Amino acid sequence: MGLLVAATLATAGLAGCSGAEPSPGGDATSSAPAPEKSASAPAGEPTPTGSATPDGSDKEAEDVDAADAPPKPDRPADMKRTDERGAAAAATYFLELYPYVMATGDTKEWDAMSYDDTCDFCVDASKKAIKLKDRNQHYIGGDVDIQTVDVLDKDTLVKGYPVDLNYAQSAARITDSHGVRVDGSNATKGHIGVDVAYATTMWRVLAVSTADRDG
Repeated sequence: MGLLVAATLATAGLAGCSGAEPSPGGDATSSAPAPEKSASAPAGEPTPTGSATPDGSDKEAEDVDAADAPPKPDRPADMKRTDERGAAAAATYFLELYPYVMATGDTKEWDAMSYDDTCDFCVDASKKAIKLKDRNQHYIGGDVDIQTVDVLDKDTLVKGYPVDLNYAQSAARITDSHGVRVDGSNATKGHIGVDVAYATTMWRVLAVSTADRDG
């Protein structure tokens, strides 16, 4: 149950979505380097932390609150651009935002970037984050490290960019209000595709998928 495994990220992983997209306003043809990362997650199995109690709880998770949540990643300056660099920055930022959203239930920016009509994963992740908060459950870990970013040719029909990313995600767990683990995922790494388009004033995420692109 890894970050972007089988279209499901950490608690559920990054899920796939497809369909028609809105018509964005920007256009450019320059090559896009990978944007600055706002967070870094170690690859491979993480070193366990905390000590388990006889009832299966993790002591470090007993009093999880806003102070224990991961910091919200910095919004890249390149997201102000409407070209390939902007597309790379937007796709990277969206994925790095995931563990923050799941840990805090703060879906405001996630929802603003999501194009709900086509991105099933975007909608599903938002619902999961809210459900965790409503149940007083805690998402811990699952940091996302974007390792490489490749922006493909602009889709002239939808005026959006397909962005392919390689990522690593640290192990994650979900605990109840008493710190007892109820779900989790191992550290993982892999490939994810994020389709983005600049619509009027901001980047929107049209689709997220682990499926190989045609061609």
